[in-house]
Amino acid sequence: LSFSNKLMKKQKQLASYQGTSVYLLKQYMLQFFITFYQKLKFIGVGYRVFNINNFKNQILLFKLGYSHFLYVKVKHNIQIFNSKTIKLVLFSKNYFNLTQMLFLIRSFKKPEPYKGKGIFHATEKIRLKKSKKV
Repeated sequence: LSFSNKLMKKQKQLASYQGTSVYLLKQYMLQFFITFYQKLKFIGVGYRVFNINNFKNQILLFKLGYSHFLYVKVKHNIQIFNSKTIKLVLFSKNYFNLTQMLFLIRSFKKPEPYKGKGIFHATEKIRLKKSKKV
């Protein structure tokens, strides 16, 4: 009885490893053929993003309503395009690095449900909550 339980656990473990490895192989294959992109919108009074190009590095400068600026060094395999100071487009072949960078940027100002300010995906719409009336 205990031997069969151990065998079942091993089979479940192997199946989970198999699924993970198949997913990772698919991701690596897609990276050769597809360029991924994500669009961000900065909504709020004074919320801006600026792209600073050095010789080797790309640096993003954020103005998000704090008393100071926020700086982020962009990874070498991510390209940035911002036509306006309130829109940002990130391009990369590597989906994992792109999403990691995207969530780092969004963590600075998450979308707020009461005033509708923050950093949004381009297609994201937020339903505003009603505030309490006194």
